[in-house]
Amino acid sequence: MKFTLYEITTGRVLQGGESYDPYAFMQVGQAILEDAIHSSGWIEEGVHHAQPAAPDTHHVFNWGTKAWEDPRTLQDLKDAKWEEVKRWREAATVAPLLVTRFGVFDGDAAGMDNIKSTVLGLREAAEIGAAPTTVTWTLNDNSTVDLTPVEFSEVAAMLLARGDAAHQRARVLRDQIEAATTPADLEAVQWAALP
Repeated sequence: MKFTLYEITTGRVLQGGESYDPYAFMQVGQAILEDAIHSSGWIEEGVHHAQPAAPDTHHVFNWGTKAWEDPRTLQDLKDAKWEEVKRWREAATVAPLLVTRFGVFDGDAAGMDNIKSTVLGLREAAEIGAAPTTVTWTLNDNSTVDLTPVEFSEVAAMLLARGDAAHQRARVLRDQIEAATTPADLEAVQWAALP
């Protein structure tokens, strides 16, 4: 016989299958729906209902209300949103490209390290009177540009400005997170929403 075993109080399906004696599986507080095999969902007044998909990994299904609920507190949500903002900030700080008036530089972590170390090298060379008059740099598209040490320092300053802008933006969002009083307020906190 086909059967579905479920909890009487919530209707939550516990097991479905076939057996000569499905009632042998039943315990106190459980019931059997005959001639049907269901492995999930719930039974209500003899009718099977499919459990809807979870909105995300944080939600827990409440069998009493038959709805997904997020058990996290507002503080949990604030902490999670701040972690998300920090990821956005980091991505903005090390964006793959740095657009300058001299051309498009590699702006990822490796590109940033190359620019910073070159500026440092130029400064040290200047201290001993050995600074070159120009630096030939390979841009993101593999073309080259000749820059004076001052121009190259301008590129490095743009990296600093980009990082500073990302941190300023994150501070604004942090204030919005702290001011949030509902989960909807936190959903409204978005990196792209700022000018």
